[in-house]
Amino acid sequence: MKEIFVPLCKTGMLKSTAKEEPAVFEMDQCGFITSWSKKACELYGYEKDEIVGQHFSILFDVSDLQHGKASQALRKAQQQGWHTGVVWQNRKNGQRFRSYYEKVALRDALGLICGYKNTVVEQPAEE
Repeated sequence: MKEIFVPLCKTGMLKSTAKEEPAVFEMDQCGFITSWSKKACELYGYEKDEIVGQHFSILFDVSDLQHGKASQALRKAQQQGWHTGVVWQNRKNGQRFRSYYEKVALRDALGLICGYKNTVVEQPAEE
């Protein structure tokens, strides 16, 4: 049976048939990483002290960056409050992988966006 990952919009979580937890990280309103989970370390290969403070576009593959997918994802999350997608991403060692992600806007007490929560799972390889 093929694993299927299904985005659950507006929840900040991705549900899957796998028992694997998703990678989770947060960013400030400009896209700079502010928190990094243990699962994110495993998925991407970056330790927390290496990646916190970096712009999230560092995780995107060059081809997706050239097509504006990083900036589009941020803009759509700003406009809608959330955004899901499938993109090519890079591990620290340069290995590419396809990922499903959900980006959810985090708001302060006044309702202003103060950051984003990102939930990411690796897309299974085609059989």
